[in-house]
Amino acid sequence: MAIDDFGSGYSALSYLRCLPIDELKMDRHLVAPMVSDDRAEAIVRAVIDLTQELGMTCVAEGVENAATAARLATFGCDIIQGNYCSLPVSAAEVLSLRPMPPPDDIATLSSVAASTIADQPKVRPRANVVGTFTSDSAASR
Repeated sequence: MAIDDFGSGYSALSYLRCLPIDELKMDRHLVAPMVSDDRAEAIVRAVIDLTQELGMTCVAEGVENAATAARLATFGCDIIQGNYCSLPVSAAEVLSLRPMPPPDDIATLSSVAASTIADQPKVRPRANVVGTFTSDSAASR
């Protein structure tokens, strides 16, 4: 069972305790500002830590750039979704999609992303979320 859009609407922490949750999907409104807002980053990091403690898979929605992907990988996020992974595709194209490979070296990904953080616009990303990338962090737990 998964909780979708966690961090928006009516999602509550009590659901994590009371329901048999396997996966938590952080809402894009939590994820998007994390490269430019320290408080947003702290909340995302805390949610990832919480999912790890509870043995859940953590999914970050709305990942639009390498800087956000790198930080999420560093924090141990299991899966990312968003235009950074893939722009929206037709139903026919879905069958030919392959997952993005995990970064071989998170430090390299982080250094490349760090150089792009200053260039990131402080606007909300588009709502189109399609692609999925699985990090190797889940295998290391």
